[in-house]
Amino acid sequence: MISLRTSFADFATAFTEVVDFVPYEDSLKQLARERYKAYRVAGFNLNTATWK
Repeated sequence: MISLRTSFADFATAFTEVVDFVPYEDSLKQLARERYKAYRVAGFNLNTATWK
């Protein structure tokens, strides 16, 4: 699943992989951090990457 949401998608657990983007704007980064925590609690194996 490619997530463009600002909040955790409860249905994400139906997928084996989720791609979630972290925006450049600070307020949106905070929302991304909250999603990251929610994915971890949901049991996802998390990997991060930086694109240039």
